[in-house]
Amino acid sequence: MIIGVVGKIAAGKTTVAKFFEEKGFCRVSCSEPLIDLLTHNVSSYSWIPELPEKAEPTRDKLIEFGKYLKEKYGGDILIRLAVDKKRNCKNIVIDGVRSREEIEAIKRLGGRVIYVEAGPEIRFERLMKRKAS
Repeated sequence: MIIGVVGKIAAGKTTVAKFFEEKGFCRVSCSEPLIDLLTHNVSSYSWIPELPEKAEPTRDKLIEFGKYLKEKYGGDILIRLAVDKKRNCKNIVIDGVRSREEIEAIKRLGGRVIYVEAGPEIRFERLMKRKAS
């Protein structure tokens, strides 16, 4: 079983993903493959599209490299990599699914997608707490 967790920033996606992890799912975020490729931490993968120059995985680098990978290898590349990384798991929950292509990839693999929602006030509070930490 593959479950993708979708929602706006600070809606509670990671909290939902952690719930599934507590129930025995392997948790992976969509950004993990980007971080792994940029830091050359690729031993968990059976394949990689290409290995970029080793770099610190800053937010800007992750966005830039993610856009590049999606343009070159398809909008579902991060899902394919995340599922490959956790290929030995029976159940996988993917945190931070963002695009239509990623949602479609999960469904193509027989998975389900959960949309997590929280009101703007709650999301704002969570974002402020994150900045304070």
